Amino acid sequence: MHPDRALAVFALVLLAATAQQRTLVVDQAAGPFTAIQSAIAASRSGDRIEVHAGTYFEALTITHGLEIYGVGNVVVGASPFMGQTSISIGVGQAVRLDSLHLTWVFSPSFFGISNCDGFVHLHAVQLDVVCTISNSSRVTITDSTIVGPGRLSNVPGWPGLQLTNASVVLDHSSVLGGTGGQDQGVSPPGGVGLTMASASDVLLASATVQGGTGGQGSGFAGSGGGGGDGVSGDTSCVLRAVGLSALSGGLGGNGVTPSTNGPPGVPVASRSAMPLRLGPQVPVPGGTSTVVAIAEPPAVVAPRTFAQGTVTNIQVDGVANLWVLLGLDIWNDAVRIGGVELPFLLPSSAMLVGFAAPGAANSTSFPLGVPSSPVVARQFVHLQAVTLDANGALQFSTGGYGRIQ
Repeated sequence: MHPDRALAVFALVLLAATAQQRTLVVDQAAGPFTAIQSAIAASRSGDRIEVHAGTYFEALTITHGLEIYGVGNVVVGASPFMGQTSISIGVGQAVRLDSLHLTWVFSPSFFGISNCDGFVHLHAVQLDVVCTISNSSRVTITDSTIVGPGRLSNVPGWPGLQLTNASVVLDHSSVLGGTGGQDQGVSPPGGVGLTMASASDVLLASATVQGGTGGQGSGFAGSGGGGGDGVSGDTSCVLRAVGLSALSGGLGGNGVTPSTNGPPGVPVASRSAMPLRLGPQVPVPGGTSTVVAIAEPPAVVAPRTFAQGTVTNIQVDGVANLWVLLGLDIWNDAVRIGGVELPFLLPSSAMLVGFAAPGAANSTSFPLGVPSSPVVARQFVHLQAVTLDANGALQFSTGGYGRIQ
């Protein structure tokens, strides 16, 4: 597609998508909203909530589609007494949290995505609360960090992320189990990085999962706790990992003397029997799980920010197919297609940037024109390539994510 035509179509897509969208501003000093939950209550489906820098002591409840993004350092701190921050949306709804830090006050609080028939996207989010995802099949987490809370008492660290009947994409993100508590005898272990149950499905795209550090010994002869395992799952679950992904166990905790340091954790819990489907760049962990080698998908190389009024070349690498199609949308979705390793993340409303045959280096690039208009400021862009081989087989790339400045 010619750059001018790509720019024109891109502008039409953005303008149509944002025509009915409102932006509600949260600012603790200037308003008009001084609390995030107040803006959520006043919002309607499809609105954007812009939160200015500050620390907001509240738990959030989200039951309809919207986007909440932070401008500057936005910290949302909650305690168990406030209730848990939760997302639960219906069919046709979509929620995006962008550039927020969710933490806890006094004691660990909870963040839950549950019973979501719509799409949930966490981008550039830092979570150091107890994170659970259940009965939700379309969750994508990009450029984010999830750390399970540590413990002070004689109990294991919290898992980094707990999944039950959930399908999740982790793209350029990290998950870490919490640190175990202290004990004068044998300290408890660190938390498992990722726990999976009840037919959960996870894709790691250049993402890392690690168990938490074991508890530190105390008293006169306290032993350090063992490091947490990287991942644990049952036979109903499956974990796929491509790109520069890795699974690892946590470090053992320090004992009172060096001889009582705890042992490190293992990448895959010994009780796990779920299959691991790993790309060629992913280190093969030990353990009892079945390991199946899978092909490395194509990769979209895109900037994290797009300047208005410019033309940016989007590159697709690792392509050995006959044709490459590059699609773009401003609200991505996660759809599983049978027989394809990676999920398709572009909805039916996505625009086609162009298609081309790969060059000699198994790479190709597409010019993407970004319109210049206040209405596109801060809009989110997702890019994904689809390749087609001589037999008509499809392969989806990992995604490229960025914001228009």
